This record gives sequence, structure tokens and C-alpha cells, in this order.
Amino acid sequence: MPPVRVHGAWVARAPPPPDIPEAVIRRRFGKGAEYLQKVYKSLVDEWYVWDSLEGAFALAEAWDQK
Repeated sequence: MPPVRVHGAWVARAPPPPDIPEAVIRRRFGKGAEYLQKVYKSLVDEWYVWDSLEGAFALAEAWDQK
């Protein structure tokens, strides 16, 4: 997954500009990434992580128990 700084830059240029402090973005992204690794992945049969940084979606990671 891209680092938090990449997502912070994306939020800063997203229309309309959100009034979300950078510290909040970093905390939320970090917590979400941590939960994905430690909690969510173990609860499901399959999961996908998509990269959408440049306006197009690309599969970054996936797992399928089947």
C-alpha cells in the first residue's frame, strides 16, 4: 500500500478541498491499514486491495481461499 504521505497529497487536491487536518488523515490511514492486516484479512475468504492514485484502478494485492 502507498505510504500515508501519498494519500495526504491526494486528499489535498481532491475537489472540493476537505478541511481534514493532515494528522487526522495520517491517523485514519494508519489505523485502517493496521486493521486490514491484523483483523479484516483473517475474517474473510477473499480480499482485494485496489490502487486508484492516478484515476484508474489497478489491483495491488489479492487473496482468495478457493
